[in-house]
Amino acid sequence: MTEALGLAGCDGLCACIEFSSVLLGVKTDNHLTTAEYNWLSTIFYLSYLIFEWPQNLGLQRFPVGKWMAGNILCWSIFLMCHAAW
Repeated sequence: MTEALGLAGCDGLCACIEFSSVLLGVKTDNHLTTAEYNWLSTIFYLSYLIFEWPQNLGLQRFPVGKWMAGNILCWSIFLMCHAAW
């Protein structure tokens, strides 16, 4: 299935990311159960899939420099709000 979608390497990459997060202690440091950790992974990958399409459309319709500047601006605002909270 993933080969048909052109995502042949995605399975290995996803497994590597999840394995490394377990090695780094994300699950134990945050006192997550297995079900909570699985929900966290699901939420991350679903949001990645949802926001990937608008990003690709924006990169096709607008100049890359302006699109990336807008992304960096939005990300910096998000980080400032996160730090203030």
